[in-house]
Amino acid sequence: MRRSHHKLLVGAESLARRPRRLMQDTTRWVCWTMLACVATSLSAETLQLDRFYPPVIARGDATTVTAEGKFPVWPPEVEADRDDVSVKVDKESGKLSVSVNADAPPGAVWIRLRDQHSLSDLVPLIVSTASVTLETEPNAKRSEADQLTLPTVVAGRLEKSGDSDAYRVSVKAGQRLVASVTAHQVLRSPMDAVLQLSDVDGNVLIQSEDVRGFDPQIVYTSERETELILRIFAFPETPNQTIGFAGSQAMVYAIDVTTGPFIDHAVSEKHSGSDRAIAFGHNLSDEFDVQLSNVSQHSPPTVYADASIGWAWLSDDWVSAVAPTATRLAMGQSEIESLPVVVCGHILKPNQTDSYHMPVAAGIRYRAEVRSRPDGFLLDSKLVVVDSESGKQIASNDDIKRGGYDAGVEFTAEQEGRVEVRLSDTVNDSGPRHFYQLLIRAVTPGFQLSAAADRFVIQPATPLEIPITIERDSGFSGQLSIEATELPAGVTSAAVVSEPKGETAKSVKLNLVATDAAPGHYPFHIVGSALDADEKTKGDPQNSVFALRPAISLDTFWLTIPPQPTPTQKQP
Repeated sequence: MRRSHHKLLVGAESLARRPRRLMQDTTRWVCWTMLACVATSLSAETLQLDRFYPPVIARGDATTVTAEGKFPVWPPEVEADRDDVSVKVDKESGKLSVSVNADAPPGAVWIRLRDQHSLSDLVPLIVSTASVTLETEPNAKRSEADQLTLPTVVAGRLEKSGDSDAYRVSVKAGQRLVASVTAHQVLRSPMDAVLQLSDVDGNVLIQSEDVRGFDPQIVYTSERETELILRIFAFPETPNQTIGFAGSQAMVYAIDVTTGPFIDHAVSEKHSGSDRAIAFGHNLSDEFDVQLSNVSQHSPPTVYADASIGWAWLSDDWVSAVAPTATRLAMGQSEIESLPVVVCGHILKPNQTDSYHMPVAAGIRYRAEVRSRPDGFLLDSKLVVVDSESGKQIASNDDIKRGGYDAGVEFTAEQEGRVEVRLSDTVNDSGPRHFYQLLIRAVTPGFQLSAAADRFVIQPATPLEIPITIERDSGFSGQLSIEATELPAGVTSAAVVSEPKGETAKSVKLNLVATDAAPGHYPFHIVGSALDADEKTKGDPQNSVFALRPAISLDTFWLTIPPQPTPTQKQP
């Protein structure tokens, strides 16, 4: 694995109409009433956007994409969070016309549909620097494998139980082939995919699963010029009693396939007083320059290269939530002089231990924590803190939470001096996907708020209940006041208090009531503030967030007030 860097270039966000007259004929009136009720019920159904097919489009292309879900009324309105991607609704239900600028950076464009009664989820459509190859059925057998011209991104679907898809690729001697799946982690396809590479006779050369979260990735260097078969199949995201390969309309995927440069992940860091981005991947030369785009309203900055396939998000959500002033050190730097700080690295060899040295002050409590698995990496981290002078172990941990893989420790220095923070893999596993971020800071008790959805529908005079989850960090034991702010006129909500102990310590429920509110879609926020002994707010308020993806948190919520059906006039 090689790396390359470039200075960051950050760029700059009604069907049921009333009858025109009373029906004098009883039969006609009953029929009209029934039709009106059906139409009103239909229009009040929730719009649901599940996915796009194909899920990827090449920059510079213009094509029709199918929106899959439930659309009670067509056409809806459409929103896309990038100016370099045009998305328009076609007349045919479920069809969208999408065009992408030729110089558009790769990554995700987040699309939302809306009608009078509801908003859809934000659903990603992937933009690629490479051409798109659509799978052609049947392609389950080796003899039916679709031929690929590299580099390309394959768009496909495992559409029924037992399905598998095969693709034929040609490689030369010494070429490194990369095949990387995007499905579960970004597209939220409910699949645990497996990727196999075999020769044309069916002998499996390499098999991959769970490399990028549930998504597989193969890196294979060919010893000779030959043709190979790339095969994908999957099991359900949640294991069940079914024996065999899984398949459904929801199991869509994209596969980046190349023998050229491929960007797998990236990191930003401080170097010689300035910021830069470092990309990691395969077939990257030392002179390989990367760029950074900030064109998406919802995605983090994205690292990419025009000459490469693949891209990577640079997300600081995890750090900014607890240590917004943290600085990033250059990779390989082991001496830490001030806190808070974030350092990054890889465990590339078995039994490797990365060590970081830092000063400590007597009586101060410190925290060191690792992030790897939530971002789809493979490290099962372990942290050990020792006194630099005596070598005495001060603290150790290999799982912050039960069932997790990321380590975190807190310790109090007994005297002024220096300590060594050692990071390793618990089972001595290693490799280029064993990437980590390590945050070290002085402990400051705090809290974070989160919600399980970012959009809600409220009906007049019917209270809307919004559950909020509270995570208390580093011994935070104070009261919290949590409230919905910037609500539209006619919608009210009282603040609720989270007590340090009891049933409200970890979660509360906000209640919203609409009395005389105009129909529409309205943004609002949910804010929490710490309370002092006199129950007055203190410190900086914190916005509640919704996790769109592990690397993306949104702090703007949406409230829909649907139009009310017109009362049916009765026959006098």
